[in-house]
This record gives sequence, C-alpha cells and structure tokens, in this order.
Amino acid sequence: MPYDAARAYEPSYSGGYTLNPNGYYGQGLTQTWSNGQNGYYDRGFTRKRSNVLHGYCRQGSTGTRSNTNLIKSMACLANPLEIVSTAMTREGSLCLQNLLLEGNQEIKTTILEGVLDHIHQLLMHQYGHHMIDKLVESCGDFEMQKILEKLASEPDLLVRAACCKEGSSSIQKLIKHLKKSPHSWLLTSALAPKVVDLATNKTARHVFRECLNLLGSQANKGLYEEAIKNFDLLARDEVGCLALNDCIDFVTNHLERKRILQLVIDNAISLAYDPYGY
Repeated sequence: MPYDAARAYEPSYSGGYTLNPNGYYGQGLTQTWSNGQNGYYDRGFTRKRSNVLHGYCRQGSTGTRSNTNLIKSMACLANPLEIVSTAMTREGSLCLQNLLLEGNQEIKTTILEGVLDHIHQLLMHQYGHHMIDKLVESCGDFEMQKILEKLASEPDLLVRAACCKEGSSSIQKLIKHLKKSPHSWLLTSALAPKVVDLATNKTARHVFRECLNLLGSQANKGLYEEAIKNFDLLARDEVGCLALNDCIDFVTNHLERKRILQLVIDNAISLAYDPYGY
C-alpha cells in the first residue's frame, strides 16, 4: 500500500460508557497513534472523559477530563465560608451558577446562607455579581425577602454597590425580579434616604431610574418624597437634573407629579440661568 502522509498519524479509537464515581455516565475513550509508514506504534496515550454535572475540563498528563472546578465548587458547599471565595474566581462563579441551574433546593439554600453576609461585597465583584444574579433568578419569595432584608440592613453598602458598574447592573436585574413582588418596598425604603447619592451618580442613577420605571407608586413613594425634598440640589446637578426628569416621566401618582411640576414652575427663573437646571 502506498504511503499516505495524511494518514501517517491517524488515531484509532475504542471506548464505551462507564459509570464514574459521581454517578454520571461518561464515555471512556482510548486513542492510540501509530506510524502508518513504518508499521510500528510511534506513540500512544489514553484519553478518558467523564461527565460530571455536564462539564468537562482537562486534568493531568494522561488527558483525563473531569470538571475539576465544579467538583471543587461542590466540595466548598460543605464549608459555607469557602463559597464566597469560590464565587470570586471566574471558574468558581461559573460552577456555582451551574449548580444553581440544577434546581436543587438544598444546594440553593446552602449557597444563599453562605453568601448572604457578604452579598454587598459580591455585588461589587467582577465575578461574584454574576453568581448573585443567578441566585436571585432562582429564589422564591421567602428567599428573596431574606436577600432584600440583608441588602436593606446596610444602606451605605447598598448605595456603594449601586455606584459601581457590576453592582448597578445586578441591582437593576434584581429590580426587574421585584416588579410584582410584595417585598419591593424593602429595597426602595433602604434607598430613599440615599436619593441624592443615587441620583447624582452617573452609574447609580440607573438604579434610581429602574425603581421609578418598574416598581409601583407605593413602593416608590419614599424615593419621590426625597427627590422633592432635594429638588433644588438635584435640579442644578449634571446628573441629578436627569433623575428629576425621570421622576416626571415615570410618576404615576397625579399628586406627586403635580408637586414636582409646581416646583419647576416656582423655580423657573433661577433654573433658566443654571447650566443644568434650564
């Protein structure tokens, strides 16, 4: 048979399905390379692959693949103190998100309890906030209430999170989940005393806007009251004036709208000479 360079190192395969220690069926694959020209085995190795909760990763020089990161993430559930540090790595955050997608209530409860005391910190973390997003998506009313109560217990940290890109994004997603929730007032009542900080920050202003846009007038009552109280300061601020426009655009309560518009009329002359108030 003539020598075919394209087939000189063509691998041959054999394999079958085996049950790995985690209880999932994976495909074992043996791959051997041979030198087709000289008729002897030039090199050989074994590559095995096991499916651990739907993920794969390389491990060891033999080419064995298993989801090492996911296994570590599952192991960290035995020690809640390790869940936070795991969530703050790229691989760990992804694996915890995958665990939450499994829909196991016990796993979800363990993760929630492990991160709850550090939720503000995770909201501001480049990897941690993605895991919090997935946790929020998987929560029921009772679990959502626990998250909101914890967030509201430290309003300064909540506003600090809203002022950073990661935190603002995650809090806006949280607000979308609260659209029909009876617990939305927990968030807005914590944010209300900090309206000036929110409404004058370019990043946090989007959190303020989402509250006005998506949550009901009753939940937003405190936000409107604080905005009206600080009307003059907000109206003359580069970002605050935009937040006041949001108040006018999204207010659904006729009396609150009338109060804001009356303030605009009463201060029209002085605002006309202000670089932002006009």
